[in-house]
Amino acid sequence: MTRTGFLCLLLTCTASPAFAAILDQGELEFSGYVIDEAPRWLWQVASADQVWDVDVADARLDAQGNQVFSLPDKGSLAFLEGHLKKVADRGGAGMTPLISFSSEGTPLAPVAEGGSTQGPRLRTSVPVRNAHTGELVGQLSFTLEQGMVLAQGKALSPLEGGTDRKLGLSGMALVSSEGGQTGDVPPSLMSRLAVLMGMNNGVETAGIPLVWQGEHVSRQVLADSHVSLLAAAYASQLSNFTLSWPQDKVPSRWRASLSVTVTLR
Repeated sequence: MTRTGFLCLLLTCTASPAFAAILDQGELEFSGYVIDEAPRWLWQVASADQVWDVDVADARLDAQGNQVFSLPDKGSLAFLEGHLKKVADRGGAGMTPLISFSSEGTPLAPVAEGGSTQGPRLRTSVPVRNAHTGELVGQLSFTLEQGMVLAQGKALSPLEGGTDRKLGLSGMALVSSEGGQTGDVPPSLMSRLAVLMGMNNGVETAGIPLVWQGEHVSRQVLADSHVSLLAAAYASQLSNFTLSWPQDKVPSRWRASLSVTVTLR
């Protein structure tokens, strides 16, 4: 449960196109708010509002008679991003973000049966409703990709007279998911994570490495008070959008929502 002193970030993405005879013109909106008295992380929704045009002539019919719109031209949309305000002297409480996605109060579920909500990649969907009546008319499917990295700086060891790097890292480490899975993230996302790591204030002074060399580490490291000089970053993106609804329920205007909650512990 989120309580005072924790961070709760709610983001809503709403797509509301006006359906015409030939084109759907849609708006994809990101908004949200942050509640925390002294957050150690900084968060943002990286994409500005989107305006989409969908040509109804591009729809195909699936086996159930639904109109299906594949939207490869929408590309990838950067979604939730975050990084520590500054290099942490040590790991500890309030460092580990727990990130959960939902729509209309229901957690996201994999589209494919037997899939997993853990790991760096999730194919999922959110309900699409008639914006005028609130009736459920279809779904918006997409791929959610996310990754978190951390790195440790060089601390002077008075006993050995050298550097004390508890993690033994030569670069950034990809943090495992809550379920223990790691997996590699797309190169574009890893490039963005490197940029976000550089936004941790004090990375140069602490000697924080900003190059990932294939290493993985447990998220428990963030809560370990024995680990010093930690920098961290998180990034996510949405891609491979597909919109569908039955032929007899084509809305004149539609909406869909995606929410994410971040709790620091």
